[in-house]
Amino acid sequence: MSASSIKRVIENLLTFANNENRKYPSWSKEQALYNCTTVAFPHLIRQGTETNNELSHEDCRISHFAEKLEKTLKTEKPFVGIFWFYHNVPLFVHAVHLDEGQQYGKTITGIKDHADYWEKGADLKFLPKHLQKEYFLIPRGRIVYHEDTDRFTVYHGNNMNKQELTDVATVFCLPKNKTRFEQDMHYCHFTEDEWNYIIT
Repeated sequence: MSASSIKRVIENLLTFANNENRKYPSWSKEQALYNCTTVAFPHLIRQGTETNNELSHEDCRISHFAEKLEKTLKTEKPFVGIFWFYHNVPLFVHAVHLDEGQQYGKTITGIKDHADYWEKGADLKFLPKHLQKEYFLIPRGRIVYHEDTDRFTVYHGNNMNKQELTDVATVFCLPKNKTRFEQDMHYCHFTEDEWNYIIT
């Protein structure tokens, strides 16, 4: 993805961390940033950005962390998996490299589904109470790799714009020239009347 997309993802992450820091003033700025990065895209933390201990001291380490994260986004191999999107950042991402993914016909997908991960993996305290009730209340989607075409697809609903989808692709380290976006009814949000129209 482009340098501008990477910078936007990092800027949105920093804004998210600042907002969470206001909610939890006992956290240091560095701890808030680390916590938000872990809940947003832990696959990148695991792949070589700073550890919890290294991010718990001086304010100046925030810029170092951002630089390291930018380098990781530029050089990391692509991932597949699931995501939600909230507060301008991909959230509760569960992503794996292709060699760790699940084979499904001629595709490779992640190893978690949304309902199960919502119940057993997502740190829901980062959401308002009314959004913690069901996994489908905030935008979500899935990244799949197609072996026969050597392409990635970002499956999404009807409640995300082009910039938000680009940010998701950036966080999954997807190559721009091999990535497409496809709306999938499974991830769409419909009113009761719209659902009645669809099924009749």
